[in-house]
Amino acid sequence: MKGYILIIGALVVIMSVLITLNIFFQQSLETEIADQFSRQQSLLSTAIADNIKTYLRHEKQDLLLISRLLAEKDIKTREDFLRLKFDREQEGVLRTSYGLLDSKGGLIFFKGDKKAPKTLITDIRARMGKMRPDASFMIETPDSLYIIAPVYREEELLYINFLGALKYDIADNFISFLQHKAKGRAWMMDNKGNLLYHPSRPDMVGKNLYRADASCFKCHVSFDLEKKILDGKTSGLNRHIAPYGENKIIAFSKAEMDGISWIIAVSIPYSEVTSATKQSMTLYSYLIISIFLTTGIISAAMIVSNKKRIKAEEKAKREEALEKYASELESKVEERTAELIHSEKLASLGRLAAGFAHEIGNPMTSIFSFAQILAKMETDPFKKKSIDTIRFHVNRVSEILKQLSGFSKRPSGEVSECNVNEIIENSVNLVRYDKRAKDIIFEKELSPSLPPLIIDGSQLSQVTVNLVLNAVDAMPEGGTLTVESRAEAGSIVVRVRDTGMGIKKEDIPKIFDPFYTTKEKGTGLGLAVSYDLVKKMNGSLTAASDEGAGSIFTITIPYENDETDRRANAA
Repeated sequence: MKGYILIIGALVVIMSVLITLNIFFQQSLETEIADQFSRQQSLLSTAIADNIKTYLRHEKQDLLLISRLLAEKDIKTREDFLRLKFDREQEGVLRTSYGLLDSKGGLIFFKGDKKAPKTLITDIRARMGKMRPDASFMIETPDSLYIIAPVYREEELLYINFLGALKYDIADNFISFLQHKAKGRAWMMDNKGNLLYHPSRPDMVGKNLYRADASCFKCHVSFDLEKKILDGKTSGLNRHIAPYGENKIIAFSKAEMDGISWIIAVSIPYSEVTSATKQSMTLYSYLIISIFLTTGIISAAMIVSNKKRIKAEEKAKREEALEKYASELESKVEERTAELIHSEKLASLGRLAAGFAHEIGNPMTSIFSFAQILAKMETDPFKKKSIDTIRFHVNRVSEILKQLSGFSKRPSGEVSECNVNEIIENSVNLVRYDKRAKDIIFEKELSPSLPPLIIDGSQLSQVTVNLVLNAVDAMPEGGTLTVESRAEAGSIVVRVRDTGMGIKKEDIPKIFDPFYTTKEKGTGLGLAVSYDLVKKMNGSLTAASDEGAGSIFTITIPYENDETDRRANAA
């Protein structure tokens, strides 16, 4: 029994010591936080003052720039220029008025929320004789601030340029964001004691603390502190006693420029600064008392919760893995299905091509035989060249028929080291003789340092000829056909570009399918055969087009090995 009493007594003593220490630490922490907050408020008020000075400095520079531009403009375009510039700069800027006076002080142009103040124009006229080029100054009216700059041309005063903004708007733009909870606020006054901005008492704006009436003392016992600030008899950090007896922390800074001085003050009730500390310390005291009772319950709850969380995470991981596997499987099935379909198309193309080869082969054999006989008999150089061209194309047709007949078997062909530029040159030269190409301008942009490719050169030639002929067909009224070769990222890239009619976007995904064609007399085999031949070279054939703006077909074939890659880099 005594043991239990000793334990309870020890616990009471421990808790009493902890609570006492808590109160002591609370008071020390409140004082430290209040001091830190005071320094922060001082930094904030200084930053606001600096921002206002930066804004005014920028506005002065902007007005001087306008003056220089006006000096270069003639009278015919000046008003349009002013209206355009004012409308453009009005968005997102505090400027509310803009005006221009002539050299005698007459108002030429004014745009703003109200009429130009007569006192402003009178003041400007009084200073006209003292204005210097590339200089500006500021004038205050009861509610606005104006920046004035002269416009000189060859030392002759032409105009006086000015812009203005409401003091309240300037203060609101730079101060309104700085409001602390319900009772904290920031306000601004000038060096004469006129209130320029107050977030909670806008009705007091414009009143002077040296001529305060009864309405001014609803939230102040006196204005002694403010007067000390104006007289420079106090530092930037102060305490203030409000009518309701609550201490306040006040920090202030001055924004001074061209004889104009504005004072920015930031204040907050002392209780709001320390409220969080008080709440946390109170909660801490209750925690000390209850911690012995709740530790076991919290521990047990955490163990149960952790087990449930682990099970939920494991379940989520399993479901995520299953979803990922299902997605990958579905993607692979779709990919394989698209390859099952393409193979069937190629097989159908092979069977059909075999029939073509049988029906066309015999007439082509006769044509080739007679071409050989004529070549032996003919002596005229031009005719012999023409007969050789016929024989070459008959051989090409025969070769294409052979390739088409075995299309579904994917023959590998005879590979060797090939010069890509040479293949392009030969292919383009063949197409030049076609009557469809008579109005076509051929351009070649071939890189001179291409590495060789280990491929079947005849197949690449066939693909190039197909693409060039397609480009010619796309330009029946003539145009420009450009063939380009480049080495890019370990691959040889060949591009065939035309300025023809282009391809519809919905047709591009289908143009490489066998038997699909957009031509009236086309067979739909050329691009399908070309696509398959490039695939055999471990390359790719792609198309890009805008209807009415031409097309680009791109062949990309990787280098054969590292030795080829080194040759390209050395070149």
